[in-house]
Amino acid sequence: MNLPYGAMAPLMTRNEEDLAKINVFRMFMSPIGNMIVSAMTLPIINRMGGNQAAWIKITLIYSVVAIGMLLWCFFGTKERVNTQAAQEAESMSISVRLRALFRNKYFVMILLTSLFLAVYQTVNGTCATYYSQYILGNNEYYGVLNLAENIPQIVVIMILPPFIKKFGKRNLVLAGAILTLAAQVSLAFVPANLTYAAVVAAIRGIGKAPLFGCVFTMMADVVNYGHWKTGIRVQALVFSAVTVGQKFGGGITGWAIGKLMDASGFTGLVGEIPSAVAMAENLYIWGSVLAWIAVVILMLMYHLDKEYDGIMSDLEHKGLLKQAA
Repeated sequence: MNLPYGAMAPLMTRNEEDLAKINVFRMFMSPIGNMIVSAMTLPIINRMGGNQAAWIKITLIYSVVAIGMLLWCFFGTKERVNTQAAQEAESMSISVRLRALFRNKYFVMILLTSLFLAVYQTVNGTCATYYSQYILGNNEYYGVLNLAENIPQIVVIMILPPFIKKFGKRNLVLAGAILTLAAQVSLAFVPANLTYAAVVAAIRGIGKAPLFGCVFTMMADVVNYGHWKTGIRVQALVFSAVTVGQKFGGGITGWAIGKLMDASGFTGLVGEIPSAVAMAENLYIWGSVLAWIAVVILMLMYHLDKEYDGIMSDLEHKGLLKQAA
């Protein structure tokens, strides 16, 4: 589902400003859903008995809601851009398209950025419950942290478009990543204070908003760069490969968290052993720090925003831009 969904925006418009607005709106709505589910789930499950049956029931309810909303999206969306160059690329062998894909240095950077974003989301989503229960003292504080992070993120994403135009996508993402990294490191000095943890969560929400708001537009820029660099427009492959990277990052991180919690002697009981509590704290704080260090390094290497106008002019001069519209 994520693969075609992520690829739809560039097929709805070729206007870069409109494309940025579409993706900003997408990422503005995403944390709203996340916030609602995160705030409601644990209180509902606890009131339904807090057992496995309660988890199954709430998952079933969410699944039915999701199916209805996805079908609404499917029937209500229309592709308006006929991408001739992309259709021609689809007729080429997968080996030719993969070689073109990995000759695109900015694709590799965005792939790794998306992977580390997935690492952060998995660490934060998985370990925040443990952190709330064993360090802050109540698992329902997870909802507080989630609200504190997502509300500022939503607000910042809403106001991003004029800042994107003024400062550029890469500069906003880099500044946000540095802000998020600094806030997360500071949490190590005051780990057990709910108020401070909520403040750090709010700063993380502000800091990660540019990446959430810009990443899919940056992927569309990467497609155009690859077309200019190789003459082959591997549009579908860019989005599919990034989706695979996200799933790999989330999957391997979830596996690593499970192994590390097992190694700590984690029991899942209300009174957890000290080594497991320490592991939950370290994963929540330092796992996210490592992910955002990687994003900062990748954005320092990413210079496509400066080159983009020249690339588009060259594509138009070569007549390749007409194939992509």
